[in-house]
Formats: sequence, structure tokens, C-alpha cells
Amino acid sequence: MQQPTGIKGFATRPLGRIVLIAVAIVTLGFGVIYLSAIFGIAILLLFGLALPIYMGWKRPRGLALAGIVILLLAAPLTTVLVTYTYFQPPGAVGSPGENGGSFLQNASVTPFSSTDTGNFRFSVTLVPSYLYANSTLVNLTLFVSTCAEATIPNQTTDLCTTPFPSYQQVRAFNGTPDHTVQVTFNQTLSGPNLWWWNAYATYRNSTGVIQYIFLDSGTTYSDIQGPVVGSFLAVMGLVLVPAYALVLIYPGIGFYVALLVYTWFKAREARRKALEAAPAGAPAGGAGGTPMAAGTTPGKPAPVEQHCPKCNAVVYANESQCWKCGTPLKGASGSSPLPSGPSPPAS
Repeated sequence: MQQPTGIKGFATRPLGRIVLIAVAIVTLGFGVIYLSAIFGIAILLLFGLALPIYMGWKRPRGLALAGIVILLLAAPLTTVLVTYTYFQPPGAVGSPGENGGSFLQNASVTPFSSTDTGNFRFSVTLVPSYLYANSTLVNLTLFVSTCAEATIPNQTTDLCTTPFPSYQQVRAFNGTPDHTVQVTFNQTLSGPNLWWWNAYATYRNSTGVIQYIFLDSGTTYSDIQGPVVGSFLAVMGLVLVPAYALVLIYPGIGFYVALLVYTWFKAREARRKALEAAPAGAPAGGAGGTPMAAGTTPGKPAPVEQHCPKCNAVVYANESQCWKCGTPLKGASGSSPLPSGPSPPAS
């Protein structure tokens, strides 16, 4: 057999396979972080399965081993990328527009990261002109925790089912200010930890009912990511296990399910080719078959493979039509089998 040349020829060599695996690792790591774990399934199927198969790497065992390497090495890359994103401070955050604009604006924390215990300054700007008329500001509450979307200590959410560190501060107001004012909170946080925070204004509307205005980061979680306490390596230690789970669960399961389907089709194709290469009319169990034991009563003959009368393709027993050309078969279940003599030539 002539060996493939060009890119396909390179891909079948050891160095080419290493390059294919490296491409799959990088694309999977970046895809999971900047798209999602669901997109990671499609990325791994494309760069870890479809592309290698197209390039000539078709042995299921080799693809399975390559998949393990890709998943195990993509997880550390994902961990580094996730940690890097945690150290990037978001822009200033405000509340949704209430009365023509945002009552809470320019929410931020400084510094955004610290290698150890640090004193952090949380600030929020209040713009009274955007509070509804005849409403009275009661207080502004800061909540800092290690659980996104939590607004009270030890709140049970989908992300947090156990107690978690949290801090809460309240700044009271005697009525609504008549001018824009910046409110600051100082809070000491220790690490290593990944913190989230939010601030919400409590006001009494014109009918005396208590209402709330929350900051909204506009991301998956309404809370604001940060600050980060701890060194880069320490934070990587916090992210490592979730990153491995993110890579292994969705892309990993999707990859090996697809590989099982591919392996089944490969085995079916190999069996079909073996049957087509066998002499016409030969028993399925080999030449001469297996002799019947003395005194055994012959039962109903087992169905055997047939040759298509039109294209001479080998067709599995009990199939009603040829898989190759679609010709109906007289040897299907319930009908008389085809003759066992030499098969007719293909038309």
C-alpha cells in the first residue's frame, strides 16, 4: 500500500501525532474557558477525533490513548487560564436603570488582589436623581463572601451548600442625599481565597414599602468577582480540581461516547469486508461447517448470509434488501433462501 504524503503523511508519523495532540490540547483549553464546557465537547470531537481520523490515524486504541493525554494535559492549561482570568479586575459596575439611570454607579474594589491578608476598599457612588420621586433611602449594605450570588451569610445556593466565609457592613442614611455621594467600606480579607461582593440600597417608596436596588455585574452571576487574596500558585491550587472536572466531565464523556460509536462502525465494516472476501456459498462457520452429533435431531436451519442477485454484495441474514444497491431479497425472513451455489455475476 502506498504511504500517504504531504500533511496526511506527516500526521501519521510520531511527530505529526504529537502536533495533532498539542493542537487538541490548546484548542480544548481555550475553548472551555472562553466559550463553555459544552463547546468543549464539539472542540474535542473536531480536533481530537475527526481531524486525526481524517489525517489517517484510525486505530481506536490509539485514539483512546490520545484522548486520555489530551484531557489530562488540557486540564492544567485550563487551570492556568482560569486563574489568569480571576486576576483580571472587571470594569466599574452599576445597578440596572431604575428611573432613567442607575442609582448605584462606579462600584469597584481596590486593590483588586493581594498575596496575603489585605485591607480592601469597596466604593459605590449614589446618584439620588435616579431614585424614584418621594422615595427615601434607608441604608446601603455591602456583602462580601466566597460564594457567588449569596446575599446573607451561609446562604444555600446551587454553588454553595456548606458554610462559607462572609462579611457584611451596613451604612445607614437619614433620608436621601440631595447630591451625588461616594460611599466607601473598608474590609480586611485573608487568603488564599476567591471573593465575590455586592452592594444594595434599601429604600422606602412613596407608599412606604421597602424596596432594594442591587449592583449587577451583567455576567453569569450578578455579584462582582473579586478581590483575589493569595499568590498565583495558591489560587491555582483552588482552581485545579474544578478545572479538571470542567474538562473531564463534558468533553471527556462526549469524546469516548463518540469513540465507541466509531469503534462499532469500524468493527462492522471489517466484518462486512471479510464476508465479501470469502468464497460464495461458504458456510459462515468455515469450510465444511461443524458436524452434527450422532442422535441429534436437526432443528430449523440457522439463517446465513446471502449474495445480492444484482450487485453480488454480501448481505447479512434476514435483511430484506441489499445494503449496497437496495435490491429486494428473496431470502429475507419468511421467504425461501437464495440458492447456495455460485453467486451470479454483478450487473
